[in-house]
Amino acid sequence: MSIRICADDYFRVDPGRLELSSAAITREVTARNVASDRDGEVDRVADPVRMIDATSSWTNTRRVAQRVAVRLHIGPRSIVTSNPNAVAMTDWSGYEVGRNPIVDTMTEYHGAHLARFRLNVPTDQGFAYGTRFDDIPDRVIWYELPDAAQPGDTAMVTFRTLLTTPGLWREPSTFMFEARAYWVRMQLWAMPDGSA
Repeated sequence: MSIRICADDYFRVDPGRLELSSAAITREVTARNVASDRDGEVDRVADPVRMIDATSSWTNTRRVAQRVAVRLHIGPRSIVTSNPNAVAMTDWSGYEVGRNPIVDTMTEYHGAHLARFRLNVPTDQGFAYGTRFDDIPDRVIWYELPDAAQPGDTAMVTFRTLLTTPGLWREPSTFMFEARAYWVRMQLWAMPDGSA
């Protein structure tokens, strides 16, 4: 005679063993790689230009609530600017958890990179020539969503890299303005609520 152990979503039982199920282990539930579609030359922009606009979502199909963590691997950044103007790239993300989530607000700030090169010389000589090259290495950011995904809920995360040209735009001394955001890798990880 055999006795079958009563277990819940966190355990897997067969005649020979009792072990943790995949629902009890922190696991990657979705991953997405998105490349920038605006890399290249920069001109004056009145409003922020979206270099990367990526969304990833996951629906909790388990019978128990799941915590969701976000891992962003943000690729290297490269900015080239010439005297006297500035070029800036800003990384943001936003999230929503619910039955039909819509992410319309970017709430998580992941840093900005501003490149500006300005030389001041006497007005009779005009602007001196100068170009600045900034290369920023890739980085990894983790954060956990504050609300657990209940059974049937969807967790949605949106990541954006925005390009702006802050300040007064003047006729440059040289015409090298480039910005490259390259890529971002978005991963969502899930774990049972209460295990974090």
